[in-house]
Amino acid sequence: MGDIQTDQGESLELHYVPASEFQRLLRGQADPVQRARAFAALARINTLYMIAGAWSGHIGTSFSSLEIMSWVFLNEMRDLKKGPHQADIFFSSKGHDAPALYNVLIGLGLAGGPGLLELGKICGGRANRRRQAQIRRAGA
Repeated sequence: MGDIQTDQGESLELHYVPASEFQRLLRGQADPVQRARAFAALARINTLYMIAGAWSGHIGTSFSSLEIMSWVFLNEMRDLKKGPHQADIFFSSKGHDAPALYNVLIGLGLAGGPGLLELGKICGGRANRRRQAQIRRAGA
């Protein structure tokens, strides 16, 4: 993705954590609380990457929801692998936490496809019906 300039003039380069690292974490034998915290940390890195790359988003809303999303998806949601018609339903009233949700789903292998990380660029920071249909077709 390129460099980001800090307020002290330092240059930082953001990197995306690949889904394989999430899978490695999930295969491990960690305590459920520690596993959810580590999963949230990985998702937080990718959420920052997504928001920074789009130059659009509400970072605090996404960051503040990641621990609970990670816990719910890793420990409470049932039948996620069976598809949307047989799994529990997750609902968030914080619409600006969509980058966090996308990255939790990507980390679980339930979403992905090219263009998902470009969502803010394509939609100008707002989802639209045409793009939502494209995301569904891509597997998200």
